[in-house]
Amino acid sequence: MALARATGLSTADVEAGIGYLAATGKVGYDVLAQEWFPRELPWDTSRVEADNPRLKAARRLVADGCVRRDPMHAILMNIT
Repeated sequence: MALARATGLSTADVEAGIGYLAATGKVGYDVLAQEWFPRELPWDTSRVEADNPRLKAARRLVADGCVRRDPMHAILMNIT
């Protein structure tokens, strides 16, 4: 990924960042041009997590130590 190479960040970190920016309406993707573009949508971006129960649950699993990550994978450990 060109952005990862240009910034020295890992591809996983760049993809996670772009995913967050897309979810919060900060960027969009132009399929024809095959590139990301900046945008602002008229909503409160702090509501992204409040309106996304799966994201809240995933963050809770990470905070509780139930997820092990490496550069390529996130592995869900035992949940009790």
